This record gives sequence, structure tokens and C-alpha cells, in this order.
Amino acid sequence: MPIGAFQTLNDASARGYAGIWPPAGETYDYVITVKAIGVEQLPVAANATGAMVGFVSNMNGLAVATMTAKGSN
Repeated sequence: MPIGAFQTLNDASARGYAGIWPPAGETYDYVITVKAIGVEQLPVAANATGAMVGFVSNMNGLAVATMTAKGSN
């Protein structure tokens, strides 16, 4: 990651991805969203919630692209 970058907390109050892990054999959708923002760094604290990061990134957004991919274990 670039100097000065950091991961904020996820919904489990830890840093890093804490995604789903469905039962083996089931198919599920991954929705991947990428945002272009108009600032070099989001003005959020290191302990900001995912909701706050989402709000601030939406307020500074220039463009959004979303795709859905099927997956299974």
C-alpha cells in the first residue's frame, strides 16, 4: 500500500477482509464495486467504521463501476 495508506476497521472491529464463507457446493454472488474519488486520501480516522468510509467515499465520488461474479467453495 502507498505510504500513509491504512485499512479501516471491518464490521468485526478488525482490520482486513471478513467476508462470507458459504457452505461447500452452494453458488453465491460476489458484488465488486470500485470507486474513483476526487481526493488523494479520504479524510477518515484509522478507527473509522465501514459506514463512515462508505459515506465519505460517496461524498467524494467521481465515478462508480460494479460487477457481479458467481462463486462457490
